[in-house]
Amino acid sequence: MTERQMPEEHTDQPGGRPEPEEDMPAVAAGDLKLIGRLSVPALGLELPVCERWSSENASAAPCRYKGSAYDGSLIIAGHSFREHFGTLKELEYGDRVEFEDTEGYTFRYEVIRIEQINGRDIQGMEEGEWDLTLFTCAWDNTKRIAVRCREEAK
Repeated sequence: MTERQMPEEHTDQPGGRPEPEEDMPAVAAGDLKLIGRLSVPALGLELPVCERWSSENASAAPCRYKGSAYDGSLIIAGHSFREHFGTLKELEYGDRVEFEDTEGYTFRYEVIRIEQINGRDIQGMEEGEWDLTLFTCAWDNTKRIAVRCREEAK
């Protein structure tokens, strides 16, 4: 993989969207491989997103846990550090979330559900027809906060 920089501006690419079955491209950023940038304006968050979850990656930035923005199944996990996902519980229904991939395609979402899930309930985290899920541990680590989002009209 060649090293490329993520686009500086949040602009949609002309000519449509990637095909749902396409892999999300990653770019190297130091020791990390990033698939894009997450923006949560209501919380003042602008964060890179690592290609895959690992303890080491998650210490640096939120990570793709599973899925793809291209097929509407993206799940992003982040630590409950304040500068990562520690303020997710402050989101409200209707708040906007954006994900921009490394090619400059922007996916816009609306928060439609906020829930607490048992910390060991992996099936509960993955099930449902959500275009985007953001999740983190609650402070006591027995539960997870999951923010479910629907993609705005394409």
